[in-house]
Amino acid sequence: MATIDSMIVDLNGPLFVFAGGGSGGHIAPAIVTAKMLRRQFPESRHQFLCSTREIDRRMLRDAFGDERCFTVDFAFDYTMRSGLRGSIHTALQLLVDTVRAVRILRDLRPAAVISIGARPAIAPGLAARILRIPLILLESNVIPGATTRLLSRFARLAVTGLPIHQMHGRAIRCPQLSAGIPLCCSELSPSRQQSSTMEYPQRRQLLILGGSQGATELNHSVPAAIRNAGLLDKGWSVLHQHGQGKEVESMAAWDTDVSRVTLTPFLQSPVAELARSAIVICRSGAVTLAEISLAGIPALLLPLQNSSHSHQWQNALWARDSGFAEIVDSSAESTAEFSRQLQDLCSDEQRRLRMCAAATAVARPNAALNAANAIASAMNYDVGRSGTAGT
Repeated sequence: MATIDSMIVDLNGPLFVFAGGGSGGHIAPAIVTAKMLRRQFPESRHQFLCSTREIDRRMLRDAFGDERCFTVDFAFDYTMRSGLRGSIHTALQLLVDTVRAVRILRDLRPAAVISIGARPAIAPGLAARILRIPLILLESNVIPGATTRLLSRFARLAVTGLPIHQMHGRAIRCPQLSAGIPLCCSELSPSRQQSSTMEYPQRRQLLILGGSQGATELNHSVPAAIRNAGLLDKGWSVLHQHGQGKEVESMAAWDTDVSRVTLTPFLQSPVAELARSAIVICRSGAVTLAEISLAGIPALLLPLQNSSHSHQWQNALWARDSGFAEIVDSSAESTAEFSRQLQDLCSDEQRRLRMCAAATAVARPNAALNAANAIASAMNYDVGRSGTAGT
């Protein structure tokens, strides 16, 4: 596993502005990185310029408890409208947001702007370019997003999470450094991971993560597959995270077996539940895959079919090729084939143990520290101080 060492220096209380958002997969690693930067540099400060989606506000409020640390100011609908009228609207919206971002950054005078991806990062990234503020990118997925590709033309560094797909790595025009995906559970030590693996054969819990965006289909198809496989009658328990406002439809999906499973809208600590589970069934967002590898358990993945640039499919292919996941074909999600695939995995303990070892082998428990040190190294270079980074 690659590691990063850098010279820690006094940055004289820098302000780091994190720009972007719109989903938990963008906000969560940024929150952990901000906290690690504060831990490394106690005098540092952070500010988030995020999207207008409620998830950004909720996650930042829960993480920091102070709404003064973020500005919900940037649209998520760039390029969402088709035709000439849509293009004109997008251009005008981006122009207005860039002017607004220039004013905000000019007042804040940050040491660096850190793009966390998605469309709300575009205007602050362009404003950083205009004001000659160092720009650093955080990219979690195997295929870099359109915002990362655009902003990389004038960024100092791209700090990457999952290994960037070789075909698409050239689309990032700035230097890249692999750090892993910063997770709130990154303090999980290797000794705890080993102990967790030793206890694995005693686990009989199936964990369903259906709380992410685009998980409605998963919440319907997985209960049917588990029922058809007869796993509830074979001593397996089920914990189903279905997402906010989806309790009624999830109960309906379980039908008469609803009293035999545990339903919850969200998990306070997903990794804690992963560490108690034998198999997880979920989409293939980058953060989720990083959490699975850190917990060291097998996964059955149902990639979101309409994810941008098919990044969930490519993430899933990486997890499968790494040996800790299997992909459920979308055409088989509600068929006997899905049930057979699930039943085969549940009945083969040795195969699951091999997948556990494969997951642990690609885990990056020091990702948050790696990312913070990478940002510090980029800043050292920018202010003319010596810093080193290695693999």
